[in-house]
Amino acid sequence: MIAFAEAGLSLVNAAEALMIHPNTVAYRLGRWHKLTGSDPRTFTGLVRSAVGIAG
Repeated sequence: MIAFAEAGLSLVNAAEALMIHPNTVAYRLGRWHKLTGSDPRTFTGLVRSAVGIAG
């Protein structure tokens, strides 16, 4: 999720940084949303998730 934020919310750029397929990034973000209830694809959800990770 941090790579997604650092990549400017771009699945492709995050995937390149992590050296994985963009579909994998999408799957992991979807899984995070399902497990936590916070959607990292929205600004609010991304901030909430990042603060939760860092906190």
